[in-house]
Amino acid sequence: MAELPKALRAKGGVHVEEVARDLSGLSEAEMARAVQADAPELLTLLSDFQETMREARTRVAPVLSAARQRQLPQDGGLKVLEVKLQLMLSYCTNLAFYLMLKAQGRAVRSHPVIDTLLRHRIRSEEHTSELQSHSDL
Repeated sequence: MAELPKALRAKGGVHVEEVARDLSGLSEAEMARAVQADAPELLTLLSDFQETMREARTRVAPVLSAARQRQLPQDGGLKVLEVKLQLMLSYCTNLAFYLMLKAQGRAVRSHPVIDTLLRHRIRSEEHTSELQSHSDL
């Protein structure tokens, strides 16, 4: 629970009661509205998690696996692809941690995982650009 403002603490006698929300009786549409109101970024991040994992599993990992089986040199675009896969997996790990924090009802706005997610996203986009430049050669 967030700290009370200093003005309220100074007056004393303030009783604060934390009320747990029971969402079990809500319809699916009501549940979606409650989630959207509480954490508007959540649905986008869930979708991003699923898309990133799908891309890692179906596009990046198979190419790297085929390259390893053919014992191709790990330079140039292949090395960039390896780094991209590691970034994608690290991004998803941090997204999963963020989702766990949200599921526990913990505040995440000022949590360091937010900065980590942003850095991973930026690096991933940089590596995508680098991969595209290697494929243009």
